[in-house]
Amino acid sequence: MFHTRCKALATGLATALILAATAAPAALAHSTDLRSPDARDAAQPAHVVVGGPPTWPVNQQPITRPHAVASAPSSGIDWSSAGMGAAAGLGAFAIALVGIGGLRRRVARPAR
Repeated sequence: MFHTRCKALATGLATALILAATAAPAALAHSTDLRSPDARDAAQPAHVVVGGPPTWPVNQQPITRPHAVASAPSSGIDWSSAGMGAAAGLGAFAIALVGIGGLRRRVARPAR
């Protein structure tokens, strides 16, 4: 009786792991542009505006430096990374359980 339960559990876990392994790449396959920002800018068509001759201002003023604005990274949780980590931990735990169940020493019971 125990052997059939263990076999059914192992079969169910193996099926779940196979389904998770085949479904995970499809779930993560969203289009991501892996080019650098410079490469993305270079791939866009150039818009050249040709104007008339340059005009000079009547009251020349010095050019001021732009103020640097620093933006802090978001402190939120990256839920996709957290989900993948949790799935990996559960998968490792399931594999360990199946391995322990498979390596467990069988006790021979005396026949009645």
